[in-house]
Formats: sequence, C-alpha cells, structure tokens
Amino acid sequence: MKAKILLADDHNLVREGFKAIISQNKDYIIVGEAKDGKEAIDKSIQLEPDIVIMDILMPHINGIVATEEIKKNLENTNIIILSMYKEKQYVLNAFIAGAKGYLLKDAAVDELLESIDRVLHGEIYISPPVAKYVIEDYCNLLNRKKSVDPFKKLTSREKQLLQMIAEGKRTKEIADILCISPKTVKTHRSALMKKLDLHDVASLTRYALQKGLVT
Repeated sequence: MKAKILLADDHNLVREGFKAIISQNKDYIIVGEAKDGKEAIDKSIQLEPDIVIMDILMPHINGIVATEEIKKNLENTNIIILSMYKEKQYVLNAFIAGAKGYLLKDAAVDELLESIDRVLHGEIYISPPVAKYVIEDYCNLLNRKKSVDPFKKLTSREKQLLQMIAEGKRTKEIADILCISPKTVKTHRSALMKKLDLHDVASLTRYALQKGLVT
C-alpha cells in the first residue's frame, strides 16, 4: 500500500515542485494539498495521511500550531517540517509540537525522500545543518531546571489567536476564521493576556515575533 502524503505550503510553486519530486517514488501518493495551517488541519482530519509535509510560516495558523493540532487528533499521522529557517526557536518548537522531521528547503532531492522514508519507519529526521545544536540544546534542557515558559502552557487555540492578533486581524475576522463568536474571541484573548502577563496588542505582537509565530 502506498504511503499517503499531504503537502502544506502557502506557495503554489513550492507545492508543485515537491509534488513532482515525491510523485517519482512509486511507494508514495499525494492525497491532498493545503495553502495554510487551517486547511492543513482540516484536510489531515479528512484524509488521514501517513505524512504531512508542512511549511512553518503560513497564513491564519502557522505550521507549528497546525502540527500540534493534527497530532492531537491523529496519533498515527507524522509531520515533517519543511522550512527555510535554521534558527533554534523554529526547530525546537517544531519538535515540541510533535513533528518527527525538520528539513531545510534547500535540501537535495535525495534528502527529502530519505526524510520521508525514515519518518515512515518510525525514526526522527533532522537536516544535518541544524542537528548538532538541536541535540546540544535538548541536552541542556534536560540538565537544567528552568522555570516553565508560559508559551508552553498556551492551548493551540490561544496560539492561533496570538498569531492572528499579531497579524493585525480584527476580532470579527478572527471569529470568522476560527468559526467562533466574537465574544469567545474576547474571552480567549483575556485568558491569553493573563497567562502571558501582557496587557496590550503591541506587547502580544512583540511576543509572537519572539516566538517565531510571525515574521
């Protein structure tokens, strides 16, 4: 049986390129595409792919939050993050969210296919340029008792809301995207501000930038 793969990237040309590469392997089949994080979540739940290849920075809901949401609903679906970013914050957040692979967009074709194969066989794949410092940072985290980052206490819905606030979306627009009422948006926003001890949109935006939710 062919492994089912979903591609999630907000650039059509990128999706087409990777679709052409992956389709060369007779063991894989592209079952769907998504242009943003919300669509990636919805199509994953609908199609139950074996692998989701996910960009990080996408509209509405980014790839990290989408990864977290997909893993909550689909234990057997594995996510490979495909990104141009080598910074620690992106890589670590990806694995904390539940990703099984982190691949840089300038990787060779063979590396893309290798990452898919290894993740399908239960392994974790990290592109060599970022693997060394990820391992070092992980060891440091294990060896140091640190206060819990309040970001880790946020629900996936609160992370979605934080991203959208930082993107400048208004309450009604957020409510429409998330299919909830404006009143519920305000309730989530109040809870978000309380958890982060931040009390205005500018502070929330700066925090979202620090956490890599927006550029």
